[in-house]
Amino acid sequence: MKYIFVCALLLGSMFNGFSQKRICVMGSSSAWGYFTINGTQLHPRDSGWAFKLKKHFKDLNVIDTLFNIAANSSSCYDGMPTSYTPPPGRNPPYQGFNITKAVRLLPKPDVIIVNYPTNQYDYLSAEEILFCLQTIKDSANASGIRCFITTTQPRDNFSVSERQKLKEIRDLILLRFGPYAIDFWTDVTVPVNMMNPLYNLGDNVHLNPVAHTILKTRAVNANIFFSTVPVSITQFTAQKRTGAVLLQWSTSSELNSHHFEIQKSVDSRNFTHLATVIASGNSSQLKTYTAEDLHPGIGNNFYRIVAVDINEQKEFSDKINVTFNPAKFYAGEVYSNPVVNQLSINLESVKKEMINISIFSADGKKISQEKIQLNRTFIYKKDWSKMPAGRYSISIKTADEIITRNFVKL
Repeated sequence: MKYIFVCALLLGSMFNGFSQKRICVMGSSSAWGYFTINGTQLHPRDSGWAFKLKKHFKDLNVIDTLFNIAANSSSCYDGMPTSYTPPPGRNPPYQGFNITKAVRLLPKPDVIIVNYPTNQYDYLSAEEILFCLQTIKDSANASGIRCFITTTQPRDNFSVSERQKLKEIRDLILLRFGPYAIDFWTDVTVPVNMMNPLYNLGDNVHLNPVAHTILKTRAVNANIFFSTVPVSITQFTAQKRTGAVLLQWSTSSELNSHHFEIQKSVDSRNFTHLATVIASGNSSQLKTYTAEDLHPGIGNNFYRIVAVDINEQKEFSDKINVTFNPAKFYAGEVYSNPVVNQLSINLESVKKEMINISIFSADGKKISQEKIQLNRTFIYKKDWSKMPAGRYSISIKTADEIITRNFVKL
């Protein structure tokens, strides 16, 4: 007892000087705190693991808030983002109790714990369960929130094969989510994949408060605030270039990293794939990576890096923005370069303006010069058939800039 008390004091002191954290719990009746049989509530809601977790961290002065948006009888499909359209026969997202609600809570949660242990798992496939859980976690991570997935729990009113399926899904969740999985199966289940009789609430579906204390301890031991991040992105920059954006990022450490996905958006919310860069795998040294957007759009260009490990778990970087203003003047490349007989180049302007066009030889001698009234679009053409072979440059001077294009005469 003395050792536990000292550890608690040390853990609490680690948070001194740090802002308090916030947790959101989402899921079904286990997370909600359900202890009712035949209309009689046997225990108060705060006997549930989520409320015990709240008390644990509040006593240590670690958190100031635990949001509980769990809903009885809900399944993993209920937790999907509001924008998701489910396949036929599957629940639509349960708005107000789903991941979209969780990421929009204010103040913003630091950690989201997802607890959908058994509902509809008798007929939902393992593939779709993992798909839902992964999508929920990715949505949290994309909002800069760490997310943990609890495993299945025992349920005695399932058939033998269905109880075996719950155990297999437990194993798949632990394998898929690794350090972001919390084991809610071990220690409350006996070898025949049923609840330990000591922990059965009495309805063969829900666990009693003693078991919820075990689940709370599992969540505490998951180290939800300090767990090691598989990939630590320490720097992410975007440098504007002529008609392009150079992206560069660095990692201080990588654990089982597989690749980086570079994503792009015009509204900072809806991102699309831009490029993929292979990661280093395992590293404790500074690693630097680059990628380039050769076609940035006019206006805002938001970018983020998604680090993907070998288990397909993802870490999202912060978003950065590069703005391109509409071009006032555009000069294309010289047509049919090398030139044989005719020099041609496309010119465009957002307004009518007078421009100067000069052509120089390779030694810098000015060969020709003329002024042209440009009316928005124009193809500049010049007979070059009698000019000697060699290298030349054409200079287009507007009121704001000078643009140079090089060409070769055959």
